[in-house]
Amino acid sequence: MTQLPLKMRLSRQDEHEARIKAQDTMFIVRGKNLEPRAETMGKISRDEGTLQGFRTEYAIARLFGVAPPDINFKSDGGIDLWVGDCAIDVKCTATDPACLIFDSLDKFGADVAILVKFSTDSEVLDIYGWVSKSQFGERCHTHNFGHGDRLVVNAEKLNPIETLWRKFKLIEFSH
Repeated sequence: MTQLPLKMRLSRQDEHEARIKAQDTMFIVRGKNLEPRAETMGKISRDEGTLQGFRTEYAIARLFGVAPPDINFKSDGGIDLWVGDCAIDVKCTATDPACLIFDSLDKFGADVAILVKFSTDSEVLDIYGWVSKSQFGERCHTHNFGHGDRLVVNAEKLNPIETLWRKFKLIEFSH
């Protein structure tokens, strides 16, 4: 049975901060004449993808009670957030069916990845679940979306987000 995603809406302040960080990021990219990655999530623009990336990272930061994301001038190294000593890569998508995608297993640089789906028509974000790097390697299949082969795990194969929240709380309360 497929689990339902956790629905989340950002506060007005978080929406504002995410928008400003996305605008600043794209201003820097354009000012340095850097070429952003050409492929994007579905048919959305690079600007929209950057905004949605910040929005989804804010959602996960708020869910786990950690500092929101910041602008990275070169690369985040595949790590968007930290919860204690656990590195998290937040992946966002707008596609149906929702799936978690990495170019290769080597690109999975965090301890866990979390999949969040957004819609440009809605303020609500859908948090589908999480997976560790080893679980991703066991559950993934290869798919070509038109930009070469990628490793993919469908949303229904992810662990419920509540289980990760519970793990973090057990660690927090055991100290």
